[in-house]
Amino acid sequence: MKILFFSDTHAGLMISGYDTRDILKKALEEILDEIEIWQPDLVIHGGDVFHTNNPKPRDYALMMEFFSAFDTPTIVLRGNHDENNGLQVDAIEPIRKTKFVGFIKDQIANEILSFDVDDEPLMISTDRVFCPEVPVCVSFDDKRFLLLPYIAEARAKKLTGHSAQKLVNDLIKEHVGMNVDAAFGHLDVKGVLEGSEASVARGATLLLPRGLIGSCGFPCFNGHIHKRQVLKVKRTVVSFPGSVIRTDFSEIDADKGFLKVEV
Repeated sequence: MKILFFSDTHAGLMISGYDTRDILKKALEEILDEIEIWQPDLVIHGGDVFHTNNPKPRDYALMMEFFSAFDTPTIVLRGNHDENNGLQVDAIEPIRKTKFVGFIKDQIANEILSFDVDDEPLMISTDRVFCPEVPVCVSFDDKRFLLLPYIAEARAKKLTGHSAQKLVNDLIKEHVGMNVDAAFGHLDVKGVLEGSEASVARGATLLLPRGLIGSCGFPCFNGHIHKRQVLKVKRTVVSFPGSVIRTDFSEIDADKGFLKVEV
C-alpha cells in the first residue's frame, strides 16, 4: 500500500507580520501534483492543519479546496494547534463533518470501501475523509494502522473517562507484537531535533512513549516536529516529514515536503 504522509500545514500562520498563505498554497499544489503522479492508496495529514483553533474563513476555504481536489481516501489527525481546551469542537470539525466525494473511485459491484475501527466496521459511504476523535486502531483494505491524534485532557476524559496519555499508552501496549503495519500520530517525542515548534504554544505535552515504541517493531510516522528527520528507538524507526512550510525564519534552509510511505 502506498501512503502519502505530510503534516503541519499551519494554515493562517503569520511570521513577523508576513502572511504565509501563498507559500502554503504552492506547497499544497506540489502535494496535489504528487498525488496525481504517484497515485497513493491513502493520504494522511499528520495534524496542525491550522495554526489556531479558530481559523479564519479564508484558511478554512484553502484547506477545504485542497481536500476536495483529489479523490483518494484520506485521514486527517488533530494537532495541538487544531485543539482547544477539549470542551468545544476542534478546528477540524468542519472537515470531519463535510461529505467529501470520490471515496469509492475503485468501487466494484457496489462494494463500498470502509475503515474498520478496532475490528468493527466503520462505513464511510461516499465520505472519504476520516478524522478520528481519539487514539484508535483502524483497518483499511488489508492493513492495520494506529492513529494517534493530539487530544486535550478534558476531551479525553469527556469521551473515554481516561487521561490522554493513558489512551496513547494503552493503545500501543495492546498492539505490541500484533499485526500492525504502521502508526501515524501528532505527539511529542523525546530525543528529536526540535524546530520552530519549540518556540510556539504547544498545550499540554502528549508523548509518543519511547519505552513502548522501542519494542513495538512497526514503523511510526509523526507530525508536530517541524524538522524533517528519522529517529531510531531500539528496533523501531520513527520518521518525521517536518512541517510543509517554513514556520519561522530559522528554517530558511530546511527541507520541507512530504513522505512517500510503502507498507
